[in-house]
Amino acid sequence: DNHWRLCEPQNGEDLFRFRDGQVLLAPDGSLPRVTETGSPLTFLFTFDGVGCWLSQESEGENWVAIRETKNLPEGLGLMVATAWQLNTWYEGNRFCGHCGKPMALGTSERSLVCHSCGMTVYPKIMPAVIAGLWDGNRILMTRYAHGHSKYRGRALIAGFVEIGESAEETVRREVMEEVGLSVRDIRYFASQPWGSASDLLLGYFCHLDRGGDIRLDETELEDAEWVCREDIDPTTDTVSLTGT
Repeated sequence: DNHWRLCEPQNGEDLFRFRDGQVLLAPDGSLPRVTETGSPLTFLFTFDGVGCWLSQESEGENWVAIRETKNLPEGLGLMVATAWQLNTWYEGNRFCGHCGKPMALGTSERSLVCHSCGMTVYPKIMPAVIAGLWDGNRILMTRYAHGHSKYRGRALIAGFVEIGESAEETVRREVMEEVGLSVRDIRYFASQPWGSASDLLLGYFCHLDRGGDIRLDETELEDAEWVCREDIDPTTDTVSLTGT
């Protein structure tokens, strides 16, 4: 339940601590718990009725990279990604972007308020698309270039929606920019929050509009290839829209 509420932390509730793109986990892989001691905490959300809180303390032993937590069981991966998204927002808005004075937590909703000039800001969500491009019985698979992403597995074409652009126009543009191909029959499939990058990922299927050779954007991609349906391993990704 991601609704904000005004409340006080209770002993035994879940606690999130982050540093350098990592989250602190207990030795058994669960989240640390709120205790009576420690720095002031910020309410995040509830999970199965249990409050989840953000601490700015960075002590601890078992630090795990955010990108390695997406497959954690029982929703823990989603919790970590969402908490990290909120932590990033809080850290990036400590001062007012209008007058430069310190921001304070809102008291009636999830917001940050400048008591000097009245500026109020809310968590930012960046829309992005991911496109499954089909041509008959094969789908286009890509691999990110070294230095562009730490993920080394196969991926679908994806990119952020630009200002003044619809999601469908983003699909056309990203496919053309990354592999030099035209698409048709763009059809919405599903969406997914991707908190590790503050995205709302919008998934689409589309078909190759006409033939042509792949023209690779080597600044973003290492390679791109057509893969037949029967050659796709359905067990390699069970979390993201790419796997779906």
